[in-house]
Amino acid sequence: MQQTRIGTVVNVQTQRSYFFILYEARQIFCHVSHWSELELPSPGDRVSFEIGPARSPKYPFQAVKVRPAEAIIAGIDALIAAQTAPTNNPVNPEEGAL
Repeated sequence: MQQTRIGTVVNVQTQRSYFFILYEARQIFCHVSHWSELELPSPGDRVSFEIGPARSPKYPFQAVKVRPAEAIIAGIDALIAAQTAPTNNPVNPEEGAL
């Protein structure tokens, strides 16, 4: 299974059906056939994606399975909040857990 990454859309070429995602100081090519939504993303949008095989030698990396990142970011934030939230049932260390 591929690793899901999160990047930022930086350049959209609507007429040519592709866009680029900025990830770790590199621009990753994405053809619209790998985009999950009906409308193309806009520059500045956060997206999640996986790295797929190169489409051409001009672009050594290609983004696949590209979708808006809001759901993934919200899930990560919820997981962090759950791990750092105080528990409702504190346990007295002298009594031990039930």
